[in-house]
Amino acid sequence: MADTPRPTDAELLAELGPLAAVIADKLRTVPVRLGPAGTDDLISELTIAVAVYIGRDVLPADALALANPPRPADTEWAIEYQRHSTGEWLDWGVSHPDRSGAQQLWDHMVDGSKWPLRLVRRVTSHITEAEYTPATEEEDTQRREPHPTQADVDHAVAVLDRFQSQSTTDQERQAEEVVHGCPPDGSGLTPCCGRTPFELPLGDRISSEAPTTCPGAPS
Repeated sequence: MADTPRPTDAELLAELGPLAAVIADKLRTVPVRLGPAGTDDLISELTIAVAVYIGRDVLPADALALANPPRPADTEWAIEYQRHSTGEWLDWGVSHPDRSGAQQLWDHMVDGSKWPLRLVRRVTSHITEAEYTPATEEEDTQRREPHPTQADVDHAVAVLDRFQSQSTTDQERQAEEVVHGCPPDGSGLTPCCGRTPFELPLGDRISSEAPTTCPGAPS
């Protein structure tokens, strides 16, 4: 019996093209923020988009069909999460025809969730029946994230700028420093400009070894 030929890489990529398009769309449209939890929105959007793609384009049409589908309910419950970047409330998964199913999911999700959540009952209006807001960084003073925040980056840039400005100042100071020749034995005057050490500017130096940079006697 002949072996089934293995699909080529080109064939596999062509088959996965629609899924790649779904992922590429989310990478282009969902913003990524600097700092901790900066990719949370992207991860949640990708997870939901891939799940919808699999249910719509991969699984058989009757895979999710119920033997006895329920009649549409007049009231439904849903879990919503708030996107950090825009503050927009979005559905998490599908809605539930009864509160018990939504309540079980709610109890599971609020245990350590990184997103603000709310349990919503929908009839002819939008009614929030419960809401959860995670602690902010200011409230959780004991927590320290290993990722650099924007404040850390700004501080590092400020320190670097200060260091560079100090280095430039030191170089300018060295470039402007004047070295006079040491007065020879028996004379109290410098050989370069003919002045006593007490007449020299406060920042100038006298040396018998270093090169003399004195421009000469003042005019």
